[in-house]
Amino acid sequence: MDNRKVYEIDNEVREKMTHFDPQRHNFFEKDFSLMMDFTPYRDKIVPGKPMRTPEHRLIYVESGYATLQISFDDYEIRKGSLLLVPRGSVIITEEVSNSYNPWTISFNVPEADGQMLVPYTVTKLQLPESEETTVANYFQLINQLIKKDNVNRRSIDFLIVSLLYRIYTLREEAAQMSGTGRSTRGMIIRDNFLYLINQSGIPEREVGWYAKQLNITAEYLRSTIKAQTMQTPMQWINMATLREARLLLVDEMHYSLDQIAERLHCGNASQFIKFFKKETGETPNDFRKRMQAHS
Repeated sequence: MDNRKVYEIDNEVREKMTHFDPQRHNFFEKDFSLMMDFTPYRDKIVPGKPMRTPEHRLIYVESGYATLQISFDDYEIRKGSLLLVPRGSVIITEEVSNSYNPWTISFNVPEADGQMLVPYTVTKLQLPESEETTVANYFQLINQLIKKDNVNRRSIDFLIVSLLYRIYTLREEAAQMSGTGRSTRGMIIRDNFLYLINQSGIPEREVGWYAKQLNITAEYLRSTIKAQTMQTPMQWINMATLREARLLLVDEMHYSLDQIAERLHCGNASQFIKFFKKETGETPNDFRKRMQAHS
């Protein structure tokens, strides 16, 4: 194994990171990565630029803080924060401190999915000091195993699943303490709807499509989502469409506005521009130029 080879989930970052210090970054096959130091590419971050995570991502913050937007919600993470992000999520980094240092595992472990250890939505926990030590030990042990020659891949899978079980327990305890542990039908519909919005790639523009996937009527879906989130399903669909629009506008394929409009079911370029400006206050080309100026 070439120990200078680095795997990170963002293609652009992946290419750049091959030139950085290999002692603090580790590669293990195509569906697993461990990043132990954020410093090398902190300066590469473009505030407001979206990226999609093709793998599950587990972040433990060793020091400093960051503000992120993940699939429509805002998160501030700091020392002792643990963030579990399901694959397919879109992350926008808003701000990081100079001392921000997260340990990050990006993974696709079949056992984790089969046992429902990775939830549909983002999980954020603020760990007590005792748990900080335990989680840090997990990361360090995984790091040590990766550096060994001829390591058994199953050993690392086991450690990740074991860590996810621990996080599952902490999630359940936090939910019980906050009184949100009981799942109502409305909460289940909400979570499944948001999962479809986040996982479907280019979002469908019809509320009826989502209702059909959930085996309920469109009207029931509208009333449930409004009651659960204070937003209508169409507002969520528009946010998902806007998220995909931003991804396409910064894509290295340099899609034209007509191509983006067609892919997003927004009619033509003129209709897409109108939609984008109404939602963001700037035109698609203005957004694209602003992202390019910081790249």
